[in-house]
Formats: sequence, structure tokens, C-alpha cells
Amino acid sequence: MHAVLILLGKAPNTDVKEEQDMDEEDSSQRHKGSSVYKDLSDLGVTVTATSELYPCIIMCILTGLSWPDSYVCHRCTMLILPFCKQLKATNQLSPEAMQHVFVAVLSSLQMHGHIESSQSNLISLGLALYETFSKSFPCMRDVLCQVPNVEKQFITELDEKLNAPPSKSGMDKKKKDLFRKIVASLIGKDISKRFQRHAQFSSLPHLYLESRRAKNPRVDEIENDAMGLCELFAPADSH
Repeated sequence: MHAVLILLGKAPNTDVKEEQDMDEEDSSQRHKGSSVYKDLSDLGVTVTATSELYPCIIMCILTGLSWPDSYVCHRCTMLILPFCKQLKATNQLSPEAMQHVFVAVLSSLQMHGHIESSQSNLISLGLALYETFSKSFPCMRDVLCQVPNVEKQFITELDEKLNAPPSKSGMDKKKKDLFRKIVASLIGKDISKRFQRHAQFSSLPHLYLESRRAKNPRVDEIENDAMGLCELFAPADSH
């Protein structure tokens, strides 16, 4: 974890404070796209330029995405995009490597998708990667086409919005919503929500009941003859 902070140019003692602030992140900041990702530090740039070192570092970061710890996943999501940008700038990012990174991000949605903050971070990262590198690496579109039950129309609409000139500020939210629809089948669910049985009938016919219960007749109304009840309570003759 300290390696992630150092590559981003942060002091390790800020770790605890950022962990507390992670859940309090403003929703408007989540829709800013790649602007929330900071550049690598000088050490991070040096690492990416070292061919013997950077493959191990990036594999460590990708492994952190699937680590069963939402905070570790959050820290790794902040590092992947600037790391890939630096590798692309130095012509060290191959289509196979970019495809592996993109698949790792989408796979992480299955493990951490049930956590709202992690889901938002991973979808933002996936969209930022696709927006930044899809033109250079068409294989990323092929990855989205292989998502189970995906509608190709959503992918086409996303490509059109990415190629359109920047306009309204709400466009980022529309892109993110489209990307969420594309990867919806990959987003993990909490175990308590995996086997829910949904209602099959939206409306049922009214059940008409009698407003009053039927009155049961008394015994003396049915039996006209004397049944000997009066004799039971009659005073006995004294002799």
C-alpha cells in the first residue's frame, strides 16, 4: 500500500486520513472522469521506464483490484489510469496488456460491485480507460461486446458520445450511466440479494368477503319443545 502512495507522490502518513474520507467523497466528484486521477510522481515515472520492474508493479496493482479489501481496491483504482498513460507515452503498452488491464477492472466489479463506493470507482475507472485508450486499442470494444447479455446498441451509443465534441457538463453522467448498463451483468451483488424472488403479479383481483358474519341461531329458536333446562333449576319440594 505504501508503494501505491509513493508512486502517486503522497506521504504514507496520509493513508489513515484518506481512508476516513473515502466514504465521504462527494457524489459530484465521482462524475468528473479522468480528472480525479493524479499523475505519477517522479519515482513512478522512473519505475515505468524500467523494463525489469514495471511489469511486476502493474501486476501487483491489478492483483489488488481483486483483493478482498475494498480500501486496497480503491487505492489501486487511483493508480491504474496514470500508470497506463505513462506506459502508452513511452510506447510500452501493447494491445494484449491493455486488454488484460481492462478485463481485470471489469472482473473486479464482480467482487466489489456490491459495495456502492467501490462500484462507482470501478465504473469510473473502466469508463476512463475506455475513453482514453479505445481509439488506440480496438480490442477494448471487443471486450465489452463479450459481456454477457450486453446490448450492442449501448456500446454504439457510448462510442458516439465519446466521439462527440464536449458540450454539456451532464454528459459525463450520461456516459457513466451508459457504461453501467453495458457492464450491469458483471456487477456483483450482496449475497442477501442474489436469490430474491420477485413478485410475478403486479395486481390481484379483489377478494370480496361478506361484511357481516352469518348469525348462528340460538338453540331455543331451533328447539320448540322443552329440553328440561327449566326443571334443572326449579326449587325442589321440601317434605
